Amino acid sequence: MERTNPNLQAHFFVATLGLAEKINAKQPHGIKTIIDLIRCRAALSPLEPAVAMAQPDPGKPIVYTYTELLRAVSAWCERLSGYLPPAVEVGNTGSGPVVGLLSENSWDLMMCFFALIRMGYTVLLIAPQCDAPAVRHLLVETSATLLIASQRYFDLGTASSGPAPCDCRILPNSEAADVAFQHNWWPTPKFITSSSISHIHHTSGTTSGLPKPIPQPHAVSTVHLPCLPPNPMVATFTTTPLYHGGVSDLFRSFMSKSLIWLYPGNLPVTADNIVKLIETANSATKVPVKLFTGVPWVQRECSESPSALEVLRKMDMVGFGGASMPEDVGYKLVRNGVKLVSRFGSTEMGFLMSSYRDFARDTAYDYLRIPHDEDRLMFERQSDGDYELVVRKDWPFMAKHNRPDGSWATSDLFVPNPNAPKTCFKYLTRNDSTIVLMNGKKFNPMVVEDNLRALTSVEEAIVFGQNKEYPGVFVFLSKKEILGGTKSAMTEIMNKMNEINKELPNYAKIARELVLVFSSHSGWPKNSKGMPLRGMAEKKYATVIETARQKYEKGIQNSQDATRISIEDPILLQERLSKIVSTTMGRNIDETEDFFSAGVDSATATTIRRKILGEVKVKSPLPMNVVFEQRNIAGLVDFLTSDRHTEEKHEAELKEMRRLVDQINISRRSTPPLEAQVVVLTGATGALGAHILSTLIKSGVRTIYCLVRRIGNVSSETRVIRSLKARKLDTWDSKVVKVQALHADFHIDYLGMNMDVYEFITKQATTIIHCAWPVNFLVPFGSFDHSIHGVENLLRLANSERRKRFIFCSSTASVIQTKGTIREELSNNPKDANPLGYSRSKWVAENIVKQMGGDVIRLGQLSGDTQAGIWNSDEGWPLILKTVGIVGSLPVLNERIEWLPVDIAARAVVNIAMSPQGIHGSGVWHVLNKCPVMWSDVLDAMEMYCGKFNRVEPKEWLRQLEEEEKKGAAIKLLSFWKDTYGSKTEAEETPESPDFEVMNTSKVYPGFEKGFSLGPDYLSRVFASLGVQRREPMLPN
Repeated sequence: MERTNPNLQAHFFVATLGLAEKINAKQPHGIKTIIDLIRCRAALSPLEPAVAMAQPDPGKPIVYTYTELLRAVSAWCERLSGYLPPAVEVGNTGSGPVVGLLSENSWDLMMCFFALIRMGYTVLLIAPQCDAPAVRHLLVETSATLLIASQRYFDLGTASSGPAPCDCRILPNSEAADVAFQHNWWPTPKFITSSSISHIHHTSGTTSGLPKPIPQPHAVSTVHLPCLPPNPMVATFTTTPLYHGGVSDLFRSFMSKSLIWLYPGNLPVTADNIVKLIETANSATKVPVKLFTGVPWVQRECSESPSALEVLRKMDMVGFGGASMPEDVGYKLVRNGVKLVSRFGSTEMGFLMSSYRDFARDTAYDYLRIPHDEDRLMFERQSDGDYELVVRKDWPFMAKHNRPDGSWATSDLFVPNPNAPKTCFKYLTRNDSTIVLMNGKKFNPMVVEDNLRALTSVEEAIVFGQNKEYPGVFVFLSKKEILGGTKSAMTEIMNKMNEINKELPNYAKIARELVLVFSSHSGWPKNSKGMPLRGMAEKKYATVIETARQKYEKGIQNSQDATRISIEDPILLQERLSKIVSTTMGRNIDETEDFFSAGVDSATATTIRRKILGEVKVKSPLPMNVVFEQRNIAGLVDFLTSDRHTEEKHEAELKEMRRLVDQINISRRSTPPLEAQVVVLTGATGALGAHILSTLIKSGVRTIYCLVRRIGNVSSETRVIRSLKARKLDTWDSKVVKVQALHADFHIDYLGMNMDVYEFITKQATTIIHCAWPVNFLVPFGSFDHSIHGVENLLRLANSERRKRFIFCSSTASVIQTKGTIREELSNNPKDANPLGYSRSKWVAENIVKQMGGDVIRLGQLSGDTQAGIWNSDEGWPLILKTVGIVGSLPVLNERIEWLPVDIAARAVVNIAMSPQGIHGSGVWHVLNKCPVMWSDVLDAMEMYCGKFNRVEPKEWLRQLEEEEKKGAAIKLLSFWKDTYGSKTEAEETPESPDFEVMNTSKVYPGFEKGFSLGPDYLSRVFASLGVQRREPMLPN
C-alpha cells in the first residue's frame, strides 16, 4: 500500500474540502450561492448538458442543459408563487423561511428544490423513510411554514403537519414547456449570501430515535467546492437520493461543469436496473458515464451480477460512502478491476477524506489518505487502541461543534495503517453504534453482524440490546432459504455464532435463545442508504424480543434428571456451583467473594441461574434474583440446602444498617451555607433530575454543574440534553445560565474527577442536590454499597472549603413501616424502612445526611408531568394501564392513588433548596400528593379517553394476561402482579396508606398541603404519553 501520493492529479470526484480550499486559493471561481452557480453555468456553458435522469424505457431520459435548467427553475418559481410569495428574511438571520420537501427521488423534487432556493426559501429535505412523528419533529424543530409532499407521500405529510405546525401542499409536476419559459429573470432576494442557509439535511435517527436537522449554507454547495472540469468530459451516475448525499453529488458535478445522472425514485435499485439505466444514459448524450457512486449495499448488489460488475469495471472511479464496505465485497470488486474509492465525510463537516490512489499499484481501497500537511484532521487514541477522528475548528466548513475549543469529535473510530500510521486510516465503526449494556459495558456489534452476514444463508444481521442486561441478534435469512425448512442454515448460523462468542467478552456473548431467526420476507427497518436502523428494528420486534428474553430468563431445566446433582450433599453442591460460576465468569472465584464486586452483571447472573436449574435438583422455584440475593457461592449453597436463616439474615441486615450510619467520619463545617447560586445536581438524566434541572434553569441561579455517570462514549452534555428533550423540556440559554455536564463516579474518592476540576467545584458550589440513585427493587441491600459511599463522598464535597447546602432526594419507602402518622423528622429505627434493599439503603443515606447537617426530601410515587404527561412506560403503574391495549380490560382494585406529577415534585425540591436553611428544625421534608383519588376514578378517566373496556376482578385480569403470554405477547411484571393481586377480589379492602405530614414543605410551597388534582384532563395526557389508543370523538349529526 502506498502512502499519500502528492503527484496524483486532482479530481473533482474525490476533492475534499481541504484540497478544494487550496485549489480555490490559487484559482478562485468567485461563485457564492446556488443561484449564482446555475446562472454562471447558463451564461458560460449554455448548451452543455447539466443534469439528467434515466428512465427504464429507452429513448425517454430527461436531460437539461444549463440554460434549460435556469428557464425551468423560473417556470417552477412562477408555479409555486400561487401560494408562496417571494421570501422575506427571517429576523436578522440572513436566511429565508423554511419549507419542507417530502418526496421520493424525482425530477420534480429536484426542480422544486431549486425553485424554492431561488425564491429565497430554506428547503428542509425530508427522507420519506421517516415516519409521521419524525416528519412532524423536523417541521417543528425548523419552524417550517409549509410542507410540500409528493402524491405518494401526501398522506404522510398531512398526518405530520396537520393541524399544526404548518399546511401541506401536493408537489406540482414538471411540464415540457418549462424549458422554454422566458422569464429567466425571476429575482432572488437580496438578503441571500454565501452564509444564508440554502437547505437542511437531517440525521437518520439511528441512535436517538428522532432525526436532527443539520443546516447547510449556500457556501457548502459553492464556495467550498473546486472547479475542476474533467478532460475529456465525463458524467457521474449516482444512486444516492437527492434528500441525502445526492444533493452533494449534484453540486459537486455542477461546480466542475460535469453532467450528472440521477436515479429515478420509482424504480428499485437492482443490478439489472443499474445496467439498463447506464446503457440508456450512454446512448442519450456524447458524455460517457465514467463515475459511479452509491452506498455499499448498491455495490454489493452489483458485485453479484456479472453484467453489473463489468459496467463498474469500465468506470474511471466507483465511489462509496455513508457506511462501511464489507471487506469481502470490497476486495472482490478490486480483484475484478474495479477502481473502488472510499469517500468519507459527514453532513456536519463536508467531504473529509478519500482513498483516492494510484489504482494500478495500490489495491488498499479501505485506507483513507490524509495529506502530510493537513493538520486539521486529528486522530485521538482511545483506551482500547482505536482512534477517534476529531475535526479542528479551522476546517473550511463546520455545521456544529461539540467541544469547548470549537472542534468536532466525530465519534468515528479508525485504526492506522502500520506502514503509514500518520496518513492512512481504516474506518472501523462509530462510537455511537457501539452497544452499551445496562451495566455500562460496551462492545462493537459489527464483530457479530459482519461475521453472520458473510454466511451464504444470511441476508442481514442486527444486534440488539442497547441499555439492556444482555445482547441478542436478529438474523434474516437470504431469499433462497426457507425459515424452518432446512436445518443446514440453522446449523450454519449457530455454529458461526459459537465461533463468534469465543472472541467476545463474557458480557457480550449471545445466548442461543436470543439468536432470533426470521425469513427474508419479514423485513427490517433501514434508512435510505440501505443501512439497518437498529433502534427501529428493536421497536418493530419488541414483542418477539421480550418473549425470547422471558423464556431465556426463566430457564429450562434439564429433563434428564440423572445428570443433575442432588442438594443433599453440600460439598458436592459447592463443587458444582463453583464450577458453574467459574466457567461462566471465565475465572476461578472464591466461595465467599461477593458476586457483584467480582463483576457479575445481570446477564452473567441470569446465566448462572440457568445453569443451576439445568445441573442441580432444586426443591422449589428458584427466584430470578437468587444470585445477587445470596451474594456468593457460600450463600447459594446455604440457600439451596436450608430455609432456616431468613430471620437471622434479616436481623444481621438491620445491624449492618446501624453500623454504616455509626461509622461515618466526615469533618462537618459549622459556617452557614451561602444562598443558592451555583448548584451541583446529580441525576439529571432521570425524570425527576431533568425536571429539577429545567426548574433551576428558570429560577435565576448562576451556574449548574450536572454530575453524570459515564456510560459508553456518549458525552455527559449529550446525555443531559437528550434527557431534557425526551421529556419535552427546553434546554438552556448559555447567555442566561451556565450549565456544564461532567462525568463523575460518586463512589470513588473525589468523585472520580480530575483534581483541578474537583477543587474548582469545591470553591464555586453553594448547593448540592443529590437526586441520582439506582432504582432496582430486586437488588439486595448489600449491593447498594457504592450508592451509600457516593453519599459520603458528596457530603465531603459539601463540607470542603465553605459549607454547602446539601439536599438528598430520598423516598417515602424509607419510613413506610412506621406506625401512625409519619412526621417530617428523622427515623432512628431501621425497621421503619420497607424490607427491600432499595428502601433500606435510603434509610441509611438519610441518617448519614442528617448527621452531616443536610436536608432530606422524601418523595412519594411520581407520575407524568402536568404538561405532556410523560411517564416512564416501564414503571409499574404505566405497565398496568397499558394492558388495556393487550386484553381490553383492567383490574378493579380498591386502592387509593396518590400519584404526584414529576414537575410538581421538582418545583418542591427547588423551592426547598432555595429556602433559607433552618426555616424549621428537622430538615426533613415530605413531597407527595395529599389529594388522592380512587383507582375507580382512574378507570373512569380511561373510559372517557379510550372508550368502553372491561372492568374485571384481578384474578380474571391475570388469567387474560396469561392467555396472551401463551400466544407470544410479552407481559412485563406478570409474576409480580400475580404475587400482589393474585389472591385479591374486587371487594377486598386494601390496607390504608400511611398518613404523611407535609407541614414543612407547605412553608416553602404555599398550598402544597391541598394536593394536586388527578383529574381527567391530566390523566388523559398520561394515557396519551403511554400510547393508549384514543377513541375518536363522536361528531354531531
